[in-house]
Amino acid sequence: RGEQTHQERNLFEKTNQAMLRLRPVVRCATRSNQSVFRALGSFRTSDPSTISLYGSLTANPRQAAVACFPKSRRFYSSDRDRDSTTVIPGGWTKFIIAGVAVLLPVGFVAFIRPPSGTLDDTTGDRSEFLNTEAVFQSMSTAEIVSTLFIFKLCSYGFLPNNAAAILEAAEKYGLETPVYYLIKKTFFKHFCAGETFEELSEEVSKLSSQGVSAILDFCTEKESNPAAWEANRLRVESLIGQSSQLGTKFVPLKTTQMGSADLLRRATSLLVYSAQYGVPLNVEKWALQPTKQSIAEQPPANFSADELRQMDELKKRLFSVCQAASPTNVSLLIDAEQSFVQPAIDALGTELSRRFNTKRPVVYKTYQMYMKHNADRLVTDMATAKKGNYYFAAKVARGAHLEAERKLTAEHGVRALSEVHPTKLATDVAYDVGVRLMLNAIAHQEKAAVVVATHNLESVVMATQFVREQHLPTDSPVIHFAQLKGMASHLTFGLADMNFNTCKLLPFAPIKRLMGYLVRRLQENKDIFGGTQVERQLLWTELCRRKGLGAKPEAKPEAK
Repeated sequence: RGEQTHQERNLFEKTNQAMLRLRPVVRCATRSNQSVFRALGSFRTSDPSTISLYGSLTANPRQAAVACFPKSRRFYSSDRDRDSTTVIPGGWTKFIIAGVAVLLPVGFVAFIRPPSGTLDDTTGDRSEFLNTEAVFQSMSTAEIVSTLFIFKLCSYGFLPNNAAAILEAAEKYGLETPVYYLIKKTFFKHFCAGETFEELSEEVSKLSSQGVSAILDFCTEKESNPAAWEANRLRVESLIGQSSQLGTKFVPLKTTQMGSADLLRRATSLLVYSAQYGVPLNVEKWALQPTKQSIAEQPPANFSADELRQMDELKKRLFSVCQAASPTNVSLLIDAEQSFVQPAIDALGTELSRRFNTKRPVVYKTYQMYMKHNADRLVTDMATAKKGNYYFAAKVARGAHLEAERKLTAEHGVRALSEVHPTKLATDVAYDVGVRLMLNAIAHQEKAAVVVATHNLESVVMATQFVREQHLPTDSPVIHFAQLKGMASHLTFGLADMNFNTCKLLPFAPIKRLMGYLVRRLQENKDIFGGTQVERQLLWTELCRRKGLGAKPEAKPEAK
């Protein structure tokens, strides 16, 4: 103004500096608030309150901004935050946000909660598995909540049935990165142990401290070229050495990782034709013997020279892996696969068992008991092993390829091979019969070994009761129980507390290679009548106990 005093000029400079520091506030302020700020420049500097305000602007511009803009209360937290704004809401906005903050947790709890009610029969032989405080003591509350959330998602048919289509759409529209990130933080983290062997160490140590052994599985799907087959052989042999050092007892072996699935399909067609029509088959040359009987169906072609060479190479890889495992304390679990290749895998497994199971059970064959013919096959193979004087080692499972088998059954190419039991009850009966056959052979001191692979509470109770009735040691080296990571934790830790040999399968591989495995896990868990339903109820009970709530879920009796 020309007549400013020295004091006023100094104050004017400070005010300008304060306004420059508050310039981001001006940019983001509403129109009405801008006029309030401009009004500051017309205040008389002799006004004590104005001088005080200017001083506060210079000393603490953030606090001054809040005071100057009481309506929107929109301000920057520092001079550097020029590209972002923090909003302090008011009025209806506060009310809406508060409502959302309350409803979101309530809705989430309602989402993960199993059916309400009470757990039945928590005494007797089931009590060891239903004492939630004991069996879930190693799980944090956050892990329990996460598990309930994952199981709830798995119970919906949409996600398992459309998982492949979702991944395909993500790749098509360039959304792989966010989709795989979400999968890795949820389903992958729950069902898998990592992408590298180094990531497994913490999980293996945690299980070992609780009396549970780990089964390390570099899990991939079918391979289609010799270089990949040879790489898989080397990887499995390396895994055997690493498992031996860690003190773990099993390594899974997937035959289609070692050779061509088409080759196994061809071998299966010869085996099926030979069994169905009684035509002799030379399994050394994979050739049907000439016969005089008249058969309406055209026989499949015998192996060509190239196919014989491929079969010999497959056998060499399998033999090499068994030779690596034989001098160690590690055994091989030959995975069961789809029915159009399974008979060929069984034939190879029998040959490996005859060769390597003379002193101890090195090779375990897998029997999927949802297949109608597998109970008879178990008896036949047991008799063959007894006659050959070698260990008959079996992993008895309900099966992991049910959806694929149903599809194959509907399509006509495999006929009796893909005949599955029509109900879960029939599968449960067949499974329990198979486990009893194996345990009975062990009780009669025959050369037998079993891995009871199940997530079913009733089957586990039946097996543990049988072991006790027959006065077998619970830590017998030929009796093991096994569950998958992320499933049936109440069984795993309950069995460990009872001093049974218990294993947890830990699949690991780069996430893209594990997608087939994850899809199968989702498909298994959507069956609400399986072990997952009971586990959800037990997890909820433990969560309520920890939070001091009395509500408990209803445990519907499992089909037996």
